[in-house]
Amino acid sequence: MERFAGAQLLVRVTVRAIFPNCPRYIVTPGSTEPSRYAPKPGYVPPEPAWKGFDDFKAYMHPRQKTPQGE
Repeated sequence: MERFAGAQLLVRVTVRAIFPNCPRYIVTPGSTEPSRYAPKPGYVPPEPAWKGFDDFKAYMHPRQKTPQGE
């Protein structure tokens, strides 16, 4: 803990699995704009790259058409 100035507690974590986070839910600090992946009326967001990764694409359901503005 002496390597971390002011630390009162140190937590060690062993990672078992890591999954990418959908960019729709990642907020850019200081930005008031929503992610370009977030749906909004009259806008079709791009598909995030992670949906095409070999590990996931067999499980991804294709984007469904929705009524405009809903």
